Amino acid sequence: LAMASVCIIVGEARSQTTRQIRHEGGLRTLETYSPLLKIDRIYKSMEGPIESRIVNFQDKGNPLLIWILGYRVDIVSADGQTVLSQEFMCHSNLDLDTEAHRRIFQRQEIDETVVTPLTRVATLSQGQLSMSLPEGFGIPVMSSEDLVIATQVLNLNHPEMDTSVRHKLYLDFILDKDLKTPLRPLFPTAAQVAALVEHGDVYRPNL
Repeated sequence: LAMASVCIIVGEARSQTTRQIRHEGGLRTLETYSPLLKIDRIYKSMEGPIESRIVNFQDKGNPLLIWILGYRVDIVSADGQTVLSQEFMCHSNLDLDTEAHRRIFQRQEIDETVVTPLTRVATLSQGQLSMSLPEGFGIPVMSSEDLVIATQVLNLNHPEMDTSVRHKLYLDFILDKDLKTPLRPLFPTAAQVAALVEHGDVYRPNL
């Protein structure tokens, strides 16, 4: 099996991050980090430090069609290597620009009365630090297509804590040209349901 890695420095206004693309056989993984997130007091859910950044799969040459197969995260110390407790994990969101995505793939406009388009591809949180699609399915994107990763931490148990952590993020993917068999394309959407909590029917109030 062929193994290789590419290390690219992605510059940002406030910081820099190291991005690596590793591959073994056909499966590849983009590894990247969140900025440092400082934990210096109790932070309840959705109240902790949060950062977002743009990533893509582009290396050199022309954009390539790729298929996202999975998304994973670890909470690590400032050195980027020491894995810490997931108790500091609030969430990690992976989003795409649905309008840009539709233009790139020349998809028709979606009837939003039938299907609700979403930017959210995946959300990871405590107890769910990884997501992988069923075999035979993938989310197609171009390697030059920008994705937004938002990362947030929390701290419910250590009021005297004073340290900085990162999210170490893994995006599993495969190049279209490396596929042995075609994949079924998926796209993010939403389903809405109503739960009856009292007697009667809110959609048929006369019943």
